[in-house]
Amino acid sequence: MRRLREKLGICIFMSAIALTMAMTINLSETDAADVIKIGVIAPMTGPAAETGEGMKGASIIAADEINKKGGILGRKIELYFGDDESKAAAGASVMERLINREKVDIIIGTMNSNVGLATMEIAANYRIPFLMTGPAAQAIADKIKGNPQRYKYLLKPDPSTSAHVVGVAEAAAMIAKEDPKNASKKTAVFITEHTDWGKGLESVAEVEMGKVGWKVIDKQVHDIGETNFMALLSKVKALNPDLLVTAETSASAASSLAKQFLDQGLKMYLVQVYGPLKPGYLEALGGGVDGLIGESMVECHAKVCDEFTKKYTDRFGAPKFDVVGAMQYDMMHAAARAYEKVGSFDKDKWIETILAMRIEGTVGVYEFDKDYHDAKVGKDYIPTIVKQLQGKKWEFMKPDYMRTQKFMVPGWLK
Repeated sequence: MRRLREKLGICIFMSAIALTMAMTINLSETDAADVIKIGVIAPMTGPAAETGEGMKGASIIAADEINKKGGILGRKIELYFGDDESKAAAGASVMERLINREKVDIIIGTMNSNVGLATMEIAANYRIPFLMTGPAAQAIADKIKGNPQRYKYLLKPDPSTSAHVVGVAEAAAMIAKEDPKNASKKTAVFITEHTDWGKGLESVAEVEMGKVGWKVIDKQVHDIGETNFMALLSKVKALNPDLLVTAETSASAASSLAKQFLDQGLKMYLVQVYGPLKPGYLEALGGGVDGLIGESMVECHAKVCDEFTKKYTDRFGAPKFDVVGAMQYDMMHAAARAYEKVGSFDKDKWIETILAMRIEGTVGVYEFDKDYHDAKVGKDYIPTIVKQLQGKKWEFMKPDYMRTQKFMVPGWLK
């Protein structure tokens, strides 16, 4: 009888465990069906931390808006964040964690091209949808076109780097037209970050500048986040071009370079790519640089941008985001709308749908090239932006239909 009671007790105990496990499994399955997990990769520390902060805030705002409307196909969004530190290895580690530990359904984010190139391989290995918000390297688009099946679920909303140099070339043509006296030689020097993004700019500089009659006479590189440019600028001064073009992803690096440019007394035009149009640049720069030109392949300027800026300011106290943060907001909503249009979470139908969509966003209208999976550039899509600093304010110069002020010759050239 005692053994019978022991056996009966063991049976009851094991049945209880089995029932508990079954309930746990069913509960987790129910919970999983109620949410869609979105992984957000961004540089939340390191030289581009200010961009990562904006991407995180933009993701939170977009997720809250979508959830208030019932989520995506009835599922509420849960966000999982990962800091890539602007490093490829860190980005790869974060991607593995989000996919394998957090079990995310889709990943939206990244800013640096080196991180994009590393993480796209992991996303392709796991066949997970991945919207690479900020990376612009042409190599990413070329990989997608070269192996469409492997990279089927990857999307690159930031146009490729060649568009940046097209914008710089437009700025150079404008300078030659408006101030032929100070652009008589039509010579330029490029200083770029030693990153995949910077290499992409450098690789097309001579071709694109040549199309508008300018000659690139030298190209130099610097480490990402560098703030001491005196030696590089001394070389530029000796070469004495009509135009110096620099490309930095950090506002502090771009502002440091501009201040040192003035300190060295260089008598040439200065066009800076991307960095000067980021939050914090003007504050770090101070006054005395009216006439400086900034170029951005994408710029938060459309009506949606005004609305998003107000939402961000109301939520976080200040519009601490750059254009990648604005694009992150766009992509969160674009991904959600594509799922809604499909009516399911079928990723094959989702990628087909989003590639066919025309999406009004903060930087213009996104429409994607079906071979390269990157956003189209142009008046009807995403315009390349050229601005000039006048009265401590950025004024639109290009495209012509967006111009807000007349061109001015910088005081240091008069």
